[in-house]
Amino acid sequence: MEINNKTQIILSPQQEAALEQLIPIARIATNGAVADLPIRPRSHTLLIGHSGSGKSFMARELGKRLNLPVLLINVSSWVILSAKNEPWTASTICEWLDSLGSGGGILAFDEIDKLQSESDWKSYIRLEVHDFLDSVIPHAARIPAQPFDDSWGCAMNAELQTRAMLTARLRNKVFVLGCGAWQSAWTSNSRKIGFEDEASNPEKPSRFQVLDSISPEIRQRFRDDVCWLEPMRADEYETVSSQIAEALTNPGMRKAWNQLAQPAIARAVAGGLGMRIFEELMLLVLLEVPENPVHERMKIHSPDLLV
Repeated sequence: MEINNKTQIILSPQQEAALEQLIPIARIATNGAVADLPIRPRSHTLLIGHSGSGKSFMARELGKRLNLPVLLINVSSWVILSAKNEPWTASTICEWLDSLGSGGGILAFDEIDKLQSESDWKSYIRLEVHDFLDSVIPHAARIPAQPFDDSWGCAMNAELQTRAMLTARLRNKVFVLGCGAWQSAWTSNSRKIGFEDEASNPEKPSRFQVLDSISPEIRQRFRDDVCWLEPMRADEYETVSSQIAEALTNPGMRKAWNQLAQPAIARAVAGGLGMRIFEELMLLVLLEVPENPVHERMKIHSPDLLV
């Protein structure tokens, strides 16, 4: 998580380990060397973790560490746009590929597990996502216009050449990360507590159960070696919390953080809240300490906002 505008990054131990696993694979997928190989290495990787585990954040952090541009596509939004016959998302990916130039990039499909529910209006987007995963530019995608060159013969040839260029770039210079929670594995692993009308208590599913809940058409397009983010343990929350406390330069804020951290961590462990608990905790600290730097800046810009 980013804790201030100086972009100081604090990761959980699991997030750090997952990034270390992803970095060499992303380098291979984006350095262009795969174009000279007789067979393309299968680099597409699934990043699986429950809600709040920081999957999309990790995609952006991976780009920062490799100095590569990241395009994060929310599949749920893509589904809605496709239901309106709007090819905006596929066209956006093509524009991003065009902007890469000679460099590589990271294409992350967030909430890719949302493709699995069956409906007619999801069939089209499922095919589009599969095309991109297979290094194919979907037919409906709008191809970015290129300067016309008479040597190409006609505008149609220019579009075909651009499509071929984007396809080669997608195949040889892009690392694809598929992020999903596969919540259905948790739901199917629930057990009743007490009377029938009481809430279910989902038990942690095994890796086999999670993988078994992923459709084969998605699994076969990614590496078998899935990158996992298990629910954080209490000691992991405490490690991150101590790092954030050390980064707080205001003594009052650091004291309030340490006082509020333990009950917040207990809630996070019980509810599987992930890293977002620290964002909530930071807000509580800001409300608790009236002399914090944020309040001082508010007094300068909007003196009537604070009492």
